[in-house]
Amino acid sequence: MSKWSITGGLFCIAGLLLLGFQALSSLTGQEGQWKSLCLYDVVNPEHLEWIDKLSWLGMDRAADYIAASPLYVLLLIVGGILVIISGFIKN
Repeated sequence: MSKWSITGGLFCIAGLLLLGFQALSSLTGQEGQWKSLCLYDVVNPEHLEWIDKLSWLGMDRAADYIAASPLYVLLLIVGGILVIISGFIKN
């Protein structure tokens, strides 16, 4: 296994764990911090101020959409992309 596939697998596992915690939290009826986590909730807002300064062909809206999407979706997508990339890279 290459580093790309291991990293992609870890990202997928983290995304599935986060999704599992959210599902378990919703089944127990508790409103917790696991509900709809996004990058804005995890990262300091000062580090994401650069998104508002983008002006190239609507990139600010695209980056804002990505940062506001659920964290487990981002982890699963990045993990899947890394696993696909590992299939194209030879050791």
